[in-house]
Amino acid sequence: MILYYYSILIAIFGAIYSHKDIIKEKLDFEKKLYLYKLMFDKKLKNLSTNEFETLSYIINNWDEIIYLGYKKRSLYAHFTNDTVEKLKMLSLEKIMENYPYKNILRIHRSTIINPDKLISYDDQTVSMTNSIQLPIGTTYKRESKSFHPN
Repeated sequence: MILYYYSILIAIFGAIYSHKDIIKEKLDFEKKLYLYKLMFDKKLKNLSTNEFETLSYIINNWDEIIYLGYKKRSLYAHFTNDTVEKLKMLSLEKIMENYPYKNILRIHRSTIINPDKLISYDDQTVSMTNSIQLPIGTTYKRESKSFHPN
């Protein structure tokens, strides 16, 4: 009997896995649609076309992004597959102001993290996936009390 239920579960997961691209496309489309709705409702504040494209890219890839950081006046996205991508200019303030979901956390004047990738933290640093250690800025130490690692 258990083998019967197990085979049914495998068949269901197989069907879901075979349609994962369709599911991903639908989710990407829903995210883009949500962004355009925000833009037309004038809820995205003072974003240029390039800034809007950068914000869309960040939102669509947030599940793979560990953190966003500025280095030498350029914005970089650090991904779970150990790649780093330079993004078009967009200030961290505008990202925080316009990001439509709650799973975003600023820990430094030059760093925003994905809290889903947070492993642990102390008063000085946060430990992220891929053995990444990031400093917590003095201004953000008070907010660090509310961090919730997985």
